[in-house]
Amino acid sequence: MQGERPPPARPWFDLVTERIAVRGWSVAELARRAHVSRPTIYGWRENPGKPQAAPVNAVADLLGIPRERALRLAGVIADAPQEPGEASQSAPTPLEELFGADGAEDVRHKIRIHKGADADWYISAIESALSAPPAGECDPQSPDAGRARRQG
Repeated sequence: MQGERPPPARPWFDLVTERIAVRGWSVAELARRAHVSRPTIYGWRENPGKPQAAPVNAVADLLGIPRERALRLAGVIADAPQEPGEASQSAPTPLEELFGADGAEDVRHKIRIHKGADADWYISAIESALSAPPAGECDPQSPDAGRARRQG
């Protein structure tokens, strides 16, 4: 895979599969509940094109993930380009929260050295994992919230 770009929606797919695993769902169960086809969901893992927003939003809504975050992870929308000389007004990234601005840049640099063309995918996956809620934390609005409390 060296030299090839990873699928743009791969970080989104990874977050989705993490979230459904916590709930004890399969991809088939997610597809049924979200009214999205299984090939669409699996396409996020491998398809080199940008996914459509509607299925991403349907899954995000079902899993309690903010739509904007989902669409960014899926590669449907990108961060707005900054004007030259404009100071960054965005919130710190998860890496910056963990290591500070200089430390985060050092981590990104080391990933780029070791992962080459796949570096951006790895950085995105790491930041996605850092910003995900802790395992076992559930959305009290989800249909299975009561079941999770009874089983836990």
